Amino acid sequence: MGNSIVFKNVSKSYGKVNVLDNISFSIDEGKIYGLIGRNGAGKTTILNLITDRIFKESGEVKVFNEDVHENEKALRKIYFMSENIYMIKSMKVKEFFNWMSKFYKNFDVNYAKELCKKFDLDINKKFGSLSTGYKTIYKIIGALASNAEIIIYDEPVLGLDVNHRELFYKELLKSYDKNENTIIISTHLIEEVSGIIEKAILINKGNIILDGYIDEILFKSFKISGESKAVEKFIETKNVISKENFNGITKAVIYDEIEEKAISEIKIEKIKLQDLYLSFTNR
Repeated sequence: MGNSIVFKNVSKSYGKVNVLDNISFSIDEGKIYGLIGRNGAGKTTILNLITDRIFKESGEVKVFNEDVHENEKALRKIYFMSENIYMIKSMKVKEFFNWMSKFYKNFDVNYAKELCKKFDLDINKKFGSLSTGYKTIYKIIGALASNAEIIIYDEPVLGLDVNHRELFYKELLKSYDKNENTIIISTHLIEEVSGIIEKAILINKGNIILDGYIDEILFKSFKISGESKAVEKFIETKNVISKENFNGITKAVIYDEIEEKAISEIKIEKIKLQDLYLSFTNR
């Protein structure tokens, strides 16, 4: 399999604010990705460029090796579940599904109705009468049933209770196992998706911090703590992400390959993806 999406030297600014700074990355076909960053990091700008909702200032954005700009053929391969997606308030849920089937050739109306039962969403209700949580569910079901080659979820679980969140992740994985499409989950809820995504792109202030397989990223993510002299000696040749000293004790987060052999003066611990991201972004 090749790349479903490629960014090459892409920049975007709004006025004097540089939102994306000459970023490059690729998204493999048939993988589940996490686009991870805090609010304002540049995630939504990336998604809007993929779906040709805004214009880049420089660089290339390609979908299945085609320039995405004003390319209806490429854009029809993408389903974008956006927080700001426009919905007709008077349209019933079941009418929305019929309407979507005209735009997405693989949209599964029967599966959408099946999902409505699982999520307890009344298909005869109008969008305007739904609560915030059920409006989100409405959009989630549309994305799951689209069977598009690329499905993008922008903060998909905001406003959902824990049961609906778990159901969403379960159905997402079930759909992926069946279709093996490319899935992008854009979120700041790092730990919630870390067990679902295969690869991650970590972004902060318009720059890509890390890009790779979750297992490979976590393999090199460690917290080192202990007596300052011993810790400083251990980390002097390592890629140190953050470090703090207090009363002769030093704690450091490193992103590097190390041997986890026993050293009496220091403690070596694996850290989670969220802790690694915080260390990168708080320095």
